[in-house]
Amino acid sequence: MPIIQSAKKQMRHAKRNAQANDTRRRAFRDAVRAFRAKPTAALLRSAFSTLDRAVDSKVIHANKAARLKSNLSKLLAK
Repeated sequence: MPIIQSAKKQMRHAKRNAQANDTRRRAFRDAVRAFRAKPTAALLRSAFSTLDRAVDSKVIHANKAARLKSNLSKLLAK
């Protein structure tokens, strides 16, 4: 456990950020799973939106989001 006050605050801050990141990560994974289960244009837009939000909050890398979006688009085209 941290002893210094600033380290305690840093620990609380990291915990809040981790919870927010987990929520964002779960959201984009659920959106991708939902689209793969039933590929529709509406679900594709939703997945793209959640992926873009995950990139903006730096939960995933932009290249990973681009790769996922590309693969999902190919799935819809089939």
